Amino acid sequence: MTATATNAKDDLSEGTLELHNEALETLFQRLSELSSLPSIALRIIEAAVDEHTDAEDLRQLIERDPALAARIIRIVNSSFYGVRQEVADLRSAIALLGTKQIRNVAITVFVSRQFSPSNTKDTLDRNQLWSHSMAVGAVARLLAKTLHVADPEEAYLAGLLHDMGLLIIDQHLARHVPRIRTSMQEGLSLHEAVHKILTFCPSQLGAYVAWRSKFPSRLVTSIEFHHKPEDYKGDDRQLTDLVAVSDYIATRSGAGVMQQADPITPNQDVFERLSLNEERLSDIWSKIDETLEATKAMAAV
Repeated sequence: MTATATNAKDDLSEGTLELHNEALETLFQRLSELSSLPSIALRIIEAAVDEHTDAEDLRQLIERDPALAARIIRIVNSSFYGVRQEVADLRSAIALLGTKQIRNVAITVFVSRQFSPSNTKDTLDRNQLWSHSMAVGAVARLLAKTLHVADPEEAYLAGLLHDMGLLIIDQHLARHVPRIRTSMQEGLSLHEAVHKILTFCPSQLGAYVAWRSKFPSRLVTSIEFHHKPEDYKGDDRQLTDLVAVSDYIATRSGAGVMQQADPITPNQDVFERLSLNEERLSDIWSKIDETLEATKAMAAV
């Protein structure tokens, strides 16, 4: 096992590490290098969680990328955030939303740049994948605010990034996509087909890349276990449960990772841990259409 993989033990599950032989570890490291966020994005992530960083520090970081700064202002003024008065500058945007939300907007912009359509037909539908990622992020944010079980901005980020492993596979291992599609035609789900062809799960790759990108450990865990939250044996599982339910709700609402994708229903234990009874779930469903429409407006900016 490489030194990098050994150091990952604190944040990645033993199951993920045990899965990797030397060749897979090397592949994961290489894909992580190819898919890493720009240095300014990594600095923004670190700044947003550093208690010694103030709004002015974050503003100066963002303004090093004028295109990023301009798009952040446009997104803040979109219906997703519902600000009452139009924001004209970055300082006002940070003052209004705070450093965590601005960090998430910045990361949304950086990640969206990775979802540009491919020139070949032998890929996944990246527009659909991006819409799904945004939808899960928005639903996770709604759930966190409604249930008071996690930080809404951390929940949004976890939902946004939960399927990043699929994007990385589509970008850098596209030659395998036709075989993955064939396996799906034989009845396997997308994630099952990926595991059959590549011998690892997209969620494991996504978790590894998130860890290498210095995201918080709770977020890394939520990416790895969002399809099988029952496999996570740790204590801090609220974010993982949130993403699992958000993925289910978004897919059931028509915003699946692929057209006509079947939702993966979490175990009843997941709903119970979140105190999601029928009444609260009904209340959330009543807000889903509005939430997803606002997400589409944000994605179009």
